[in-house]
Amino acid sequence: MLNVCIIDKSYLEATGIDRILKNEGCEVKTEHHLNPEALKSRIAKTPIDVMLIDTTTVGKGIEAFTKIVKERRPEPTVVWLMPEQDIPTEYDAICAGADGCVPKSDFASIVDVVKKAGTGEVLFDNQLLLDFARQASVLVPRSGRQLSELTPRERQVLEQIRQGATNKQIAKQLFVSVETVKVRVKSIRDKLGIVSRRQLIGGIPSRASDMAVEEAQQVQPVLEQ
Repeated sequence: MLNVCIIDKSYLEATGIDRILKNEGCEVKTEHHLNPEALKSRIAKTPIDVMLIDTTTVGKGIEAFTKIVKERRPEPTVVWLMPEQDIPTEYDAICAGADGCVPKSDFASIVDVVKKAGTGEVLFDNQLLLDFARQASVLVPRSGRQLSELTPRERQVLEQIRQGATNKQIAKQLFVSVETVKVRVKSIRDKLGIVSRRQLIGGIPSRASDMAVEEAQQVQPVLEQ
């Protein structure tokens, strides 16, 4: 059973997403929040596997809000539900630390990302992540942590992740439990200063934890030039 948190000011739309997920065979327990600020105070206590955030509900503060969420709870898969005009962009989502984004009107894609999140799959297209990594490497300073800090087993797990393997597939390949893989993935993220799995795919350099939100927001205009 996946615990899905939906942040949407529209109760009807959030309820509709819940019904669609269940009609498509997803075993989910959804929790609906009208106000993102209310979730901040409860996020540590709320069981969450997947967080669906309507970007229009949070508005201009979506990037800062996502960063706060990922700092407090790095484990859940965070997905932006985007408006049809595609503003903000996928690059904005990656910069903020989101694990994926889909058009809010594309119910099939919402169902798909929730199912993938349940198996630990990467949601962003690999080519998109690689393109972003190449551009971000000259814009975002590395944390200073080195790959040499990883144990041999952690390097094996990292290599599997970069090949697109899920936690279940990695566990089978390395003859360990899924829980052991999760522990090692967390250790890898901590050592490399990386907050989400999608960053491990393209080797995207991490941001220092104390980077100001204003600096993060300045990256996008540069990327669009």
